[in-house]
Amino acid sequence: MNWGVTFARPKFVTKFNVAQHRGVRLARVNASGSEVANSYQWEAPKTTIDVSAEYRFTKKFALYIGARNLSRTPKRSSTYGPGVPDYATLRVVQHYGSLYTFGVKGEF
Repeated sequence: MNWGVTFARPKFVTKFNVAQHRGVRLARVNASGSEVANSYQWEAPKTTIDVSAEYRFTKKFALYIGARNLSRTPKRSSTYGPGVPDYATLRVVQHYGSLYTFGVKGEF
């Protein structure tokens, strides 16, 4: 589910967005000496927050700034299968932090 709020004025726009991603089952894992048959990879639920703002000086010139994943939510991947205890399911945690952008918009 995605939702957000935008506040706009003639020279100023700001946006606040939230993306709520529920857990999703991915690919089946091949059975091996370390993996149980009928196991699946899962991506864990996560919520990310994005914000952005723009200030327009003239009709053809503006400054903007944005931040993605402001909450710095990590991506977690797990493998679940029959008989696998909960403590053994987590496989990967990716901490990719926040992404900030800023710049100038213009028509020349």
